[in-house]
Amino acid sequence: MQSINYALYICSTYYHVYITLLKGMVLKIPMDLVICDDIPTGEELSHRCKSSGLFRNVWFVKQSKLPREWGRNLIDWIFFQKKRRYQAITPLLPFQVDDYDEIYIFHDGIPLGMYLIDAHKPYHLVEDSLNFYQHLYETPQGKFLKRNTLKYRLRKFFHLGYFSLGDSPYTLDVEVNENSSLQLPDLPIQEQNRELLQKQLNKTQKQQLLSLFDVPSFSAPMEKTALVLTEPLFLDHVCASPEIQYSIYKEITEHLSGLGYCIMIKPHPRDAIQYETLNAMVLSRTFPAELLGYFLDGPFQCVAAVSSSAVNTVPAKERKQYSHFIE
Repeated sequence: MQSINYALYICSTYYHVYITLLKGMVLKIPMDLVICDDIPTGEELSHRCKSSGLFRNVWFVKQSKLPREWGRNLIDWIFFQKKRRYQAITPLLPFQVDDYDEIYIFHDGIPLGMYLIDAHKPYHLVEDSLNFYQHLYETPQGKFLKRNTLKYRLRKFFHLGYFSLGDSPYTLDVEVNENSSLQLPDLPIQEQNRELLQKQLNKTQKQQLLSLFDVPSFSAPMEKTALVLTEPLFLDHVCASPEIQYSIYKEITEHLSGLGYCIMIKPHPRDAIQYETLNAMVLSRTFPAELLGYFLDGPFQCVAAVSSSAVNTVPAKERKQYSHFIE
């Protein structure tokens, strides 16, 4: 009897878990799941995913508590830091990476991504958000990517430090929604269209997704409603303070209200700013915005964001980008 080969998926956002669930439900991929504490309700979500029967194993990992081993000097940083870090972290993990032939990670710049490099473990990179690698240099991560500098090239040539976003020598390939205009080095690309996956879900699977993410029910006249998707602009160093971020969404809300819309706000999971003082219905931040299309009677009249790619994943008749706030 042939044994089943399980893949390991490492997720650090609600969107990552959502895509992993899509692939598990539709493509029937046998998998184990790691949910990191970057997700605000990650521990509860891991319990629900474990009881779903979709996974063999589900682990909640507090990667923010993993030890940070930095080089004590230049020689130590070059030759010994990664080995010491690997030895310190390995006993703390509930899984062994060597048990898997296939490992998938959405954001390899996180501590567990660095650990894969420490372990010399090849992995598949999955795009961090919808069409992420089509606008990489506009994202908070991409803005710090200096591929064309001499220092970066030398570090990469000698394998000094850690490299992510397609630059790690352990990246086997990159899975994207659409293989077009990618801001990536010359790597094998695997295209897996998210919309096609969503269309293959049946009614029971859609309801299961809503239940797993504990999506609250609500009703609104969609033909008169504008949905505003927030982003953690301050946390991502896009704006200078929480007050400025709040003022940006206040101005967006007032502009849309002036156009005659009723306003809903869906805060980003990492956005801790309270928007209840605005003239809007504020939804829960603890589920991916992509699930909004699973239970609404029709599309929103308008969906708006500053730069979030999720603006293209929610059913809407009109889409607005307020990118001038961060240019």
